[in-house]
Amino acid sequence: FVGSVRFLQETASIEDTGIGISPDNIAKLFKLFGKMDDACSLNPQGAGLGLTICKSNTKLLGGRLDVSSVLNKGTKFTLTILSLIHISEPTRPERISYAVFCLKKKR
Repeated sequence: FVGSVRFLQETASIEDTGIGISPDNIAKLFKLFGKMDDACSLNPQGAGLGLTICKSNTKLLGGRLDVSSVLNKGTKFTLTILSLIHISEPTRPERISYAVFCLKKKR
């Protein structure tokens, strides 16, 4: 194809003003079957797989999933991915002329 390929870094964040997560529990968030110490009261059915899967898939796609939190203030999750984009080069006038010539010739 004509043009060039570039990478575009895209970031999306979601932030709350909830109870926050302690540093000890942040370390457990992305571990397989990792559950926070107080998770039983928040989501007793959780298996501790969701964020592990999200982080693994994000990494496979060349991205990152980060978390920052302050107790009693809130938590922020940030997803950063790289997108591959194609930038078309402007068509040269002689190519346009040749294309028009071919179309007229077919008629």
